[in-house]
Amino acid sequence: MTRRVAAVLAAVGLALPMARALHAGQAGPGRKAAPAKPPAAADKAAAEKPPQPIHVWADRIRYLQHKNLALINGTVTVIKGDLRIDCDDVEATLDPETRRFTRITATGNVRIATVVPIARRTTPRPPLKLAPNPKRAACAKAEYDPESEMVVLTGTARTRPVAYVGSDAVRADLITYDRRKNLVLFEGNVWLQAIVPERSATPSLLPPSRPAPKK
Repeated sequence: MTRRVAAVLAAVGLALPMARALHAGQAGPGRKAAPAKPPAAADKAAAEKPPQPIHVWADRIRYLQHKNLALINGTVTVIKGDLRIDCDDVEATLDPETRRFTRITATGNVRIATVVPIARRTTPRPPLKLAPNPKRAACAKAEYDPESEMVVLTGTARTRPVAYVGSDAVRADLITYDRRKNLVLFEGNVWLQAIVPERSATPSLLPPSRPAPKK
């Protein structure tokens, strides 16, 4: 048997459960092993990697070149790596030189989830395939910065953003998801709804049994 517990928290910082592998050269006959890269060099090399592509599916896309803006409407799906955003509308700002998205603002029935990354671009919209231990959320508006990997969720007075952690739900005025640090922060009128096991309400009145004495 379970019971539903609702608690109001003053401030919550919830770290949800990223690893990076570095490969060093190996020594061979007449050859010295390549020295390991110092942390600064390794971070620089990682930063120079080409960014993950952003895949978009929608009913309509209108590009306003003079504003470096893309208006994406209809049934919209945006996927980058393991992040998927489904919504009604997206306003995307583009870098005038690289033409890459610098900010994505999703509105209207926004649903966010971590999913199994797609191997390559497909014409049909891929079905929702959640990642193991997925992160899920819903809100009225979500702002995503592909460079910093920050996702900011906001709502209205009637529909506040909500994040799902396993079978639990957390609501707040503002939810910030730092994908690089794998950290979720809830701020403002935080409300947690959790399902916890309930202890037996009718404990036994009999004393614990003892083994019979040996004869």
